[in-house]
Order: sequence, then structure tokens, then C-alpha cells
Amino acid sequence: MENELEKILREGKITKELLEKGYVETKLSKIGAELIGKKVRFKAVIAGESVGRAFESRALVKCSNCKKVLASINLLDEKNFELLYEKLAFNKISAKVTEPFADVGCSNKKDKRHELFVDFESEFADYSIVFVKELPEQIEALTEDEYQSLATKIWRVYYPNIPPNTRRVQILGYVMKNRLTNEIEFIAYEILPLEEELESLKITKEDHEIFKKYFGDEKILNEIIENQIAPHIVSRNDEKLSALLVLHSPCQIYDIFNGRLIRGSLRVAWVGDTKTGKSEIGKDLTYLYFKLGEIVFAETSSRAGLIYTIDTNNRVIIWGAVVLNDKKFVFLDGVHLLQPEEIAQMREVLEQQRVKVTRSVSGERYARTRIIATLNSRKPMKSYFYKIQGVMDTNFFKDPVDVTRWDIILPFCGKDVKPEEIAEARPKERPVPKEIFNKHVLWVWSLKPTEIKYTEQAKDKIISYTKELLTEYHCSEYPLIHNGIRDVLTRLSVAFACLRHSVVFDLEGNFQFVEVREQHVDEAKSFIDKMILKLEYDGFIARKKEETDLSEEEFQEIVEELNPVEIEILRCLDNGPKSSPQLASIIGISERAIKEHYQKLRKFRLVITSQGFGVALTTKGIAFLKRIDSLERVKIGQTEEENKLSLVKISENPSSEGGYRSGSSEVVKSREPEIGSPRFPTSLLPPRTLLSTEEVKENERESVQIGAKTPSAPSALSAKDSDISQFKVELDEVHEQLMKDPEYYCLFWLLIHMQQKMKFGFGPLLNKIFRLGQTKCKARAKVIFEEKYKGILNMPPEDAIPLLEQKLKDRREAFLRGKFTIAPDADEPVDAKEIEPEPKHQPKKEKKDVKTLDKIVRQKDPGYYTRLEKDFIEVVKHPPLGKQIFDFEAETFLLQRGYEVDDIRKVAEKLIEAGVIIRFPDGKLDLNFSRLGG
Repeated sequence: MENELEKILREGKITKELLEKGYVETKLSKIGAELIGKKVRFKAVIAGESVGRAFESRALVKCSNCKKVLASINLLDEKNFELLYEKLAFNKISAKVTEPFADVGCSNKKDKRHELFVDFESEFADYSIVFVKELPEQIEALTEDEYQSLATKIWRVYYPNIPPNTRRVQILGYVMKNRLTNEIEFIAYEILPLEEELESLKITKEDHEIFKKYFGDEKILNEIIENQIAPHIVSRNDEKLSALLVLHSPCQIYDIFNGRLIRGSLRVAWVGDTKTGKSEIGKDLTYLYFKLGEIVFAETSSRAGLIYTIDTNNRVIIWGAVVLNDKKFVFLDGVHLLQPEEIAQMREVLEQQRVKVTRSVSGERYARTRIIATLNSRKPMKSYFYKIQGVMDTNFFKDPVDVTRWDIILPFCGKDVKPEEIAEARPKERPVPKEIFNKHVLWVWSLKPTEIKYTEQAKDKIISYTKELLTEYHCSEYPLIHNGIRDVLTRLSVAFACLRHSVVFDLEGNFQFVEVREQHVDEAKSFIDKMILKLEYDGFIARKKEETDLSEEEFQEIVEELNPVEIEILRCLDNGPKSSPQLASIIGISERAIKEHYQKLRKFRLVITSQGFGVALTTKGIAFLKRIDSLERVKIGQTEEENKLSLVKISENPSSEGGYRSGSSEVVKSREPEIGSPRFPTSLLPPRTLLSTEEVKENERESVQIGAKTPSAPSALSAKDSDISQFKVELDEVHEQLMKDPEYYCLFWLLIHMQQKMKFGFGPLLNKIFRLGQTKCKARAKVIFEEKYKGILNMPPEDAIPLLEQKLKDRREAFLRGKFTIAPDADEPVDAKEIEPEPKHQPKKEKKDVKTLDKIVRQKDPGYYTRLEKDFIEVVKHPPLGKQIFDFEAETFLLQRGYEVDDIRKVAEKLIEAGVIIRFPDGKLDLNFSRLGG
């Protein structure tokens, strides 16, 4: 009964308005079927427009048989609005609707062959199709679903003219029903620009006095923070304060030196658990109470468009809420649900503060919008050791650079508020009346950059706090505090000054400017400190510094702990991740032996390992290698005289191996990594010159005193070891025979290695020594080294040298006493099965043949490209390094899986063209989940 009564009253009101005004004044969202065919006036915001159209403005009603013109109709005449709508909406006019205009008719009109048809004269006029939405402040809704249906609804208006270049308009026209879609549309005869609220806003002296009364009082301001927004939400004062600061941030401001115009509008992100009050605050700010700006629910943004969508039928850009609220405020609820392409659009908006569309349709709009965004973490916030990890574990902040585009990020955790506080919560009265609060917000929005000034004390504080924050918390991997923090601090200081209504008047009491004082900078810094504590960013940064920073003490500890093989592994990773088989092939040891070293490297956080990409250097690992390089450069800078004095007689190869002369000051590059020696780019040993046969024989007659003291190379032995230090290896027949004994051979070169390691930091290349000549003696020496003496490499040289000298002495005595003999086949070439050849020694032709064979197999394997496509998608979906992947990184990982580079690039272009993978301008890749199924 009530519904019937309401209907009667509404129809009565419509009839009365039509009689008095000739039209019905209404809201766009209130227009229904009862107004079809009636003239209405309403306010709206233009979301998109298609201009540059023309139509024939005069219709001719003719007889189909005798061609007689029965009527000429001016479609621009308002009384013919129905015909005009037919022409603009369907590009034709039905003859049936023109019958009333053909009163005279044809003399033979009773004849069935004499029917009417409509033709058009060549008189043209402009027309436009305008797409409009309801003004956010005019939406009346009690539920979220009701609000979404009204806020995302787009109405079509046909206008026989060109609309004004403005967003907010007032439209006068007729309500029509589309006979094909049954949708309500409009034919407009008047579209007038509406004056923007900020332009029409007038603030008087009395207004400033009222503002000062509420916002200048410390006690009332505390109540405003607690109860002005969503008073039913308790114990969320910091979060509510962040919302107040967003609302009280001017659009643009000057930096502290007035030399650069910067963004003044704040952006705040609330990240955390569901049902913690995030959305409730947003609803209170928008449609439920204050009606400041617009709320967008990400679940429906794909349909309505957060930034923009393109109407392909009409070739029109329909601008989204962020653009339509330029210089205003928008609340984005649930941005973690956005599609990848929408997140990409958001990145552009946040970076440029404008949207530029260059697709099938082109357009450009500003988007200088104040934003509060909410998003849920993948897991409950309590599941993260540091809450900042919950922030980064979202699609929205997948790229760490995205964090730098937000001024404040606050966590919402389920355990933040005690259960008894929630149970006993009673909403209190809002301390500031709604009209006064909204007017104060609009006043801040209307401020110009020239109306904001900083005191000198405030400038000094901003600079001082910037230095402090960057020194303590700067981290490029999780850049909550970044190099742009001074601008963030400035924006927050200005917002605090506006919130507190810190203004300066002239002598007559007229407003001059907002003054940012030292107090406001202190409050801004304090708020940033609260954000850091809430996100546990301080503890996180301390831990990250332990993982990435390399102190002198830690460097020395690592140098003492790592053996040459482990340093060699790090060296092999300096140009990118590698798999264990690749490292084993390069270094020359087994894959199992390589993996045994990972634990120690992980212990010092020098590498990370993964099944996806193998082994990769960490930030600390890179820093460690750079320190090694710097030490090496210092050693390379040693004088020529020092190099000449360093183990001149004891070179990397004995006289029996062909002989090398030491002494030149040149630096020779090491060609390949070996066991027992870090793979430095350059060798610290003096270069070696091949000796003549006579010189070799002369050297054989000389003796080399191992461990003897020289001015440039003092012995590593203490006084109590002097008897051992005087032990001499006579290069006589006994020595010559013993150099065919695998164990003696191994011990001799291990001793040489340790002596040079003590002097230079590393020794001769043991793998190369064991391989020279490929004799069975050396092959067995390598086995003995691996089984018995490999552990000596981990010993300090000062401990290893006496031990090795004693073992050499004992071995020589044992031989002289006949306890063992030299194997007769010691000099025979090694069997191919006894020692595995290095991959790098394979002939180039053989490698080429293998590669050609691989291509043949690939061409015959129909599943090759299918596997490559799946692997490519998997690498992009689950990046091995845990963050959004670049195109060249994806190529590197797929190369490691055995695919050819040409095939990888071919498949990449195919997937990008199909829309399955999105490639951004900076080269980053992401999946388009909406297309993945196809």
C-alpha cells in the first residue's frame, strides 16, 4: 500500500513540475520508466564523449510509388524529439512514426502500392554521443550492492551539438527507451557546464574563525582524530589520522626551496587482514555519510574501469573513477583483486599523474587524485615475521618500485584491537558538524601552491629528518624509505599544517597563506616513525643489513672460512646464476663435490639456491667479490722488485715439465679456474717465459730451498721449526724418480701452493698441474689429492707448510729405505677412462655437430615448442628470484634449461601477441590471467 501511495505521490509531483516548469528536476540515478517521453533536467559527470559526428537534419516523407513529398520535417525542432532520437540512435526513421506528419497524403494512398517512406535532405548538423554518470555526492544508497550498481552505471545521451569542455554538466532533455535494448537513454537539447565546487567555494572571515575553533584546538583535534570518521570503529586512531591527512592535502605544492612544483595530494595504502574496518572507513568517507569523493570496489572495476575502458562499438574512451575525480578524492577498496593490466594502468597514473591512451582511440586526462587504497595480504598478517613482508607479498606491490609511489602504508591486523574493546564499542558523537568539516576539506582542496609557505626552522627540520631516515632505513629491495622521502616528509608536514588550520592573516583579517611550522614537521616525522614501527620495518632493515652489508670483521671471517673452491664458485656466478652441472664443468670437480660447498656459502648468505635457477649471488656475495677484487688490485700494484723476489726459483711448473722462467713484471691472465685457486681475472704471479733446453738442464743441477727465508718472502715457520725449514729438496736422481710417485708429486705441489698462498693469497693451479702431460702418475696424484689431502687446503698456510714438509721428508726417507717403489707405468699416457677430459678441450667441430644434431632433434620433436611455452609461462608466473621478472632474465633461465635463444624469443613474441603475457615498457613481464585459459 505504501509503495502504491509513493507511486501516486511521485506521479503527482512529476505532473505538477511539468505544468509549472515544463520539465522535471531530478537526479540521474532516480530516473525510471515513469519518466519515459517526459522532459527532465539533471546533473551528471561526463565519463566519455564521441564528437565529430554529423546527420541530415531534415526528413522528407514520400510516397513510395509516385515519389511525391508529403511532408518536410525539421528534426532540430524540439517537438520532433522522438524523430530526432530515432535518427541519431538508429540512423533511420520508421515510416510508421511519420504518418501523423503526412496529413495530405497521396491521392492514391488507399492503394496498397502507395506506401510511405522516409528520405533525407542534404542539410547537415553536428551531433555527439555523451556518456554520463551520476555525481558521486548525489548517490543515495544503503548497501554496497546498491551503491555499486548506481556508481558504475553509464547512461547514453544523444546531443545535436558539441558538449562543453567540462566534466560536470547540467542536462535538459527527454527520457527515451531504446527499442532494441530496452535501456533508458536521453535526447538532450541543452548541456550546460556546472561550476566546480572548488571554483565556486567562498571562504569568509567567519568561516576561518569557525575552522580555527574546531581544528586549532588541541583537545578537539584529538577528538576529531578518534571520532570524526567512522566513530563506530575503535582503536584505529593512526589509521583515521592518515585518512584525515589525505583529505587535508592540497593538490600541488612547492618544495621547501620553492624551486620545484611537486605533488601535494597524499596517497595512503592500508594492507592487512579482512574484517578489520578498512572498507567501513571508506564507506563513511563517501556515500554513507560525508560524500567526499567516490569509493570504487575492485571486484567491479573491470566492468566500470578504474582508469579507463574503451567502448569499441562507438570508439570512445570511458574514463574511470580515478580520472573523473581529478583534484578530488577516491577510495579504492580491494586493489589486490585488480587484473595485471589494471595494475599497469595504476602504475602510470601514480607516476605521471595523468593518463595517456594511444590505442584504437587516443585521449589524455589528468589524474591528480588523492587516494586511499585497501588490499589484503596473501596470508594473515600474523603469519609474517615482519609485517612489511605482508605488504610486499601482494600482487599490487609485486615490484618494489611501486612502494615508493605511496606516502603512507599502514597494516591492519586482526589482533590490533582487543576483543573487549570491539564488544564494548559505542559510537560517540562526531565533534565537528558535517557541513563545517566538508567545507574545511574543500577549502584545503582549493589552495594554490603559492598559498603555502615554510618557516626556515621547518625547512631545516625537513632536511635533518631526511638525512636521519635515509641513514637508518634506506633499503632498495624494500623501499618504504627511499630517496624521495624528503618530498613525502614535506607533503605530510603541509597536510598537518592544513589539518591544524595553521594560517596567516593580513592586518585586515584576510587569509594570506598556510604556514608550515617546525611543529608540523615534528608531527610528520613522528607519524612516519609510527608507520615504521607498525610495519616492523626497523627490525626488518636491521636483519637485511646483516644479510647484505659486509663489515670488515665479517669479511675477514669469511676469507678465513672459505676455501679456494668456494671462492671459485662465487667467481663463476659473477655473470649470472648457474646450475650445479654447469659449475662442476667449469671448475673441474664432480657435481656432488660442488653441492657440498653450498652449505657454507649459504651460511654466510653469499648465495641463494633454487631448483628453478640453480645458484645465484646475493647482495652480500657481490659485495664480498668486490672486496676480493679490491685486494687483488692492491696486490697487482706491488713493485716489480717484490714480484722478482717472490719465489723466483719455485715456479708453477718444475723443470721436468718444460720449465718456465719468472721475473717479468707483466700480469698474465689465468685462462681457466682450477681447484685450490680462486679464479682471479689476473694472476698475481710473475709471468712465465719458456726456458731453453740448456737452462732446463742447468736448473736440474740447482736445488730449491723450500721455505727458506728471503728478504721479500720470510718463512712462515717459527724458530722451533727451524730444523724442518732447512730441509732441502735436491733436484737429483732421487727427486726425479720421486716426481713419478703420485703421492710425492701431490705433496710437492701442495706445498708450493700453500707457500704461495701465504705470500699472495692463492697458489698455483693444482688441476692444471695434475693434467699436464696426462700421465698416469698425475692422474693418480689427483685421486690421492681428492681422497687424502684435499682438506689441507682449508688449513692456514702457516700450519699446513710444516706438515707438508714433514710428509715430503718422510716420503723421501721411505723411498730410500725401499718401503715402496715407483710404478713402471708412471710416465705412460693416461687411459681415457682413467681421467675425464675437460669439456672445454673438445674440438669446436664436435660441438658444432652436437648443436646441429640438437636442432634436428628439436625439429623432429613436436612437443619442443609446447614445453617451451609452458616453461616460459611458468618462469613468468613463479619468478625464480621471487620478484617480477624482466624479459632478459626469463631468457637467461630458459637458456639454462637447454632451449635455443631464437626459439625463446619466437615463443615470447607469440605469447605477447596472444595477450597471454604482458610486456611493460621497462621490459618487465607479467601474466594476463584473463587470457591464460585460452
